[in-house]
Amino acid sequence: MPKKVKFLSKKTIIILLIAGTLCLGIRHLFGSKEKTDTTEKLNIQRVSYGNINVSISGDGVIEPFERYDITPLVNGTIEECSFNEADTVKKGDILYRFESSNAQNIIQKMENNIARSKINQERLRENIEKATIYAPHSGRLSEFKLKKGENIGIQTIAQVVDDSYYVIEVFYNKAQTQNMYVGKYADVVIPAVMSSVQGTISKISNISIPQSNGVSLCSVEITIKDKLSILEDTFAYAFIDGIQSVGDGRVKNFERYPVISEISGKVKEIYVSENDYVEKGQKILKIDEETYVRSLKDGEIDLKNEYLSLEEAKKNLKDYSIESPIDGVVLSKTYKAGDSLNVNSKASSLMVVANMSKVKFNMNIDELDIAKVKKGQEVKVTAGALEDEYFKGKVTSVAEEGISSNGVTNYVIEVTIDKPGDLKSGMNIDAVIVIENKENVLVVPNSAISKDGTSYYVNVYSKETEKTEKRKIEKGSGDGTNVEVLSGLSEGEFVLVNGASESISVNMSGMGRGTPGGRR
Repeated sequence: MPKKVKFLSKKTIIILLIAGTLCLGIRHLFGSKEKTDTTEKLNIQRVSYGNINVSISGDGVIEPFERYDITPLVNGTIEECSFNEADTVKKGDILYRFESSNAQNIIQKMENNIARSKINQERLRENIEKATIYAPHSGRLSEFKLKKGENIGIQTIAQVVDDSYYVIEVFYNKAQTQNMYVGKYADVVIPAVMSSVQGTISKISNISIPQSNGVSLCSVEITIKDKLSILEDTFAYAFIDGIQSVGDGRVKNFERYPVISEISGKVKEIYVSENDYVEKGQKILKIDEETYVRSLKDGEIDLKNEYLSLEEAKKNLKDYSIESPIDGVVLSKTYKAGDSLNVNSKASSLMVVANMSKVKFNMNIDELDIAKVKKGQEVKVTAGALEDEYFKGKVTSVAEEGISSNGVTNYVIEVTIDKPGDLKSGMNIDAVIVIENKENVLVVPNSAISKDGTSYYVNVYSKETEKTEKRKIEKGSGDGTNVEVLSGLSEGEFVLVNGASESISVNMSGMGRGTPGGRR
């Protein structure tokens, strides 16, 4: 006979359900707490090999490497202009030539004035030399009446009489002169000094002088080199070959040499007196030359000024021809041959010439980054107008002084592109300065590193113990996201990021390789 089943009451079932529910809740509560203590969700990253790319981005506008606005320096009409837009020019090519006849005439007049001034200067130097008057010949000074301080003009101031020899003029019949010749000896008698001296014939005249008695006489000059104290026009006669001269012979005038003052002025010094015997070249007197000296000095200053003016005028003449300052291309042209210009007007440039074999642009760099930028660093350049084209640039200058605005300081750097290709002046570009590029180095996230004093640390997680260890590392370069580890860690270890505490247990969820790029 089957055993009779005993049914629980409804009240008993309800009590049992409540008790079970409480047990499950308590178990869940304590079990959940235990799990939470061992599975705190923190960010764990695996130490691996990757790349460090440090760069700074910016933009700019393309400019020619060299650009010149060709502007006029003179007024006038353009006479010649051979180059047009897009033409290639060489350094030194004449871009514009202005009409310059007036400027050339001015230069010619200046050169004429300089030539005249040089002549005047030379004349003043000669006058200064002429201020000292010298004896023109050796002899006795005669007719010298000047006194110190006296003003004289251009005049004869004395005579130098050469009485070292004298000439006797006597007369003979023409027939008697047939046997005479120059150099033949003659005896001369001078009654006034009761002396007879010997001389030589120095001249025989061919001209006959008729006399009242019908006889024709010829003049014969006899030179006597003996020094005698006789006067001019003293009576004398001669014997030649024993034949006495006819009529009265006379001592002719001695040789006279005028002493001439060739300048005007005041007598400053007198060195000789009347009737003194002077040698050729001996000083007679000196005229005060101070006026001429001052004029010479003033003239030298004027001449220098004239040369400076001429130099300036010639320099200005060069402004009438404008040469290309560089090898390049004509970007724009505003004026042509036949146009007239006034340099005082606010006219635009005549043309723009640029060197487009290289181009450049400026970038503004934040003060926080400027220390990273150095001359010579590589710059990657792209232009929106030239899709899929990349250009290589180089930092060629870094400003030493920044520009502050609204509390932010920026520094201007210049980037040069040596091979611009189709880049044109005025194009907008984007640029990336490659500060540092390291490949296949051991890296960890930047947020995994903490600093204590001058040392750097990471929290290394152990899978076996599920604990972390604070470990000192040697830090290398960083790109803002990842940091190179030079020592202290090995590939495959795990580190905590986001500032996790070393005392907290961690689960293994999300522990992938972390930084991309495996070791090669």
